[in-house]
Amino acid sequence: MTPTYRAPLAIRFENLSAFIKQQIALADEKDAGRQTDSEMEKVESLRRLSNLLDLRPKYNPKSVKRAIESVVQRYEPERDKQPWKQYTFAALHDRCRTAVVAIASNGSTTQPHLFRTYDHNSSDHPAPFLRNLGGADSAPIWEVARATSACPYYFENATFGGQTFRDGGGAGFNNPSLEAFAEVNAIHRWRQEYAEKFSKHHDTLELEDLRQHSTQTHIQHAADKKQELQDAIALFISIGSCNRPLPAHRASKTPPRLNTLAGIHQTATSTYTQRTHEEMARVTWGTDTAYYRLHVVGESTGSMEIDEWGKGTVAGKRVNTTLERIERETGRYLEDAETKECIRACAEKLVAQRRAQL
Repeated sequence: MTPTYRAPLAIRFENLSAFIKQQIALADEKDAGRQTDSEMEKVESLRRLSNLLDLRPKYNPKSVKRAIESVVQRYEPERDKQPWKQYTFAALHDRCRTAVVAIASNGSTTQPHLFRTYDHNSSDHPAPFLRNLGGADSAPIWEVARATSACPYYFENATFGGQTFRDGGGAGFNNPSLEAFAEVNAIHRWRQEYAEKFSKHHDTLELEDLRQHSTQTHIQHAADKKQELQDAIALFISIGSCNRPLPAHRASKTPPRLNTLAGIHQTATSTYTQRTHEEMARVTWGTDTAYYRLHVVGESTGSMEIDEWGKGTVAGKRVNTTLERIERETGRYLEDAETKECIRACAEKLVAQRRAQL
């Protein structure tokens, strides 16, 4: 089948503090990571003193807030023209569309929330499974960063706009591929029967049901509509942080009770991430949508704690040992023959798609 239409704009879904890339797309990411080092040290130095019964966030919320504000301010290209805190997450229409995922609570309901840099109005796609449709988010960038990085047991929830937000990883959105898949298809290949089908499955859900609902509705719908979906997305690339099997026992600086709860959260996040990858592979199999996932596989990175940020000396030079490990394992992963083939295939698909649009 010859595709009749392909989406001209990509929608990039990200989680945690990766929102910064929306404003510094051309920046050197390695340098950005090192520039953040000093702010991480400030947060680390103000870590809360916890005991076995203290379930408050591990890190002092004031120091976390200051660190995020500092990073956002540093990368605002026009921060001298107006107060940097007023820059909103919404972007110009010619920018790459970006969305980040958090879990939102307003006192009566708890559900996934998409912060979008672009408009996605309900009048265009009146489907209940799409998240909080409307105009591009007007919240400042630093607030969106807090909302999507509020990892349970580590950082305090973010509250603004009448809602409380936390990181979506524990509810199964650390890998938001299914959300992105539904969002892009709704924008570019909408069919009214989609809404009718999803309406049968839509209910107000408790937090523990969110992940299961997202999986069942998105996957079942996509499986039933493969032929119609295949023209919407030419290439779907999922980029993970690492393949992280958790060891049974490991020394930790985190208080025991908090460490146990955080470990449960981390295990659930890793499980959901892999499951989402497998479901995406199944949904796109047999269609014209090419699906690839890149994720570093390494014993060194796999054993890292979620908040590890170490210092050490290498060849007499003071270095950030965490960044060194990440760079080393990433370099090895990129040299792997299978990884090289995956990147080559992605590049060929992108070039072919671009030529088809000219």
